[in-house]
Amino acid sequence: MARLNEAYAILMDASSETTNDISSVAADDESVAPTRSDPVIRSVDRPAFVIDALPAVAFESLLLAARILGEVVDDDPPYALEVLIEHAGATTWCRLDLVPDAGSSTVSITSDGRASIDTLCHLWVTTVNELGFVQ
Repeated sequence: MARLNEAYAILMDASSETTNDISSVAADDESVAPTRSDPVIRSVDRPAFVIDALPAVAFESLLLAARILGEVVDDDPPYALEVLIEHAGATTWCRLDLVPDAGSSTVSITSDGRASIDTLCHLWVTTVNELGFVQ
């Protein structure tokens, strides 16, 4: 798994370099408009944490937490949630992917890297626990 994560990081670095090269060419040529507005993924944690509930219930608790932490950008119940989080004076994009796992749900976090995965994980876990929605 460590080797897969290392390979993924190398590919993402190469991908961001290619994106930067394309952006600089587009900036030089005004006739070429940038077509991609998606956030650049810079940090992934699989799995980040586990919620002791099936995906439908876990998703609802994460959706409530998302409304506290920031703005929901996109949701695909009960398996994916994208949120813009306001933290430490900056806006951070993150995506939560839920996977059923023996009566519970494993949550993975993908982010743009503006906040560390550990910080995001702590924010989500703390907020969900404060809600007390999941028993």
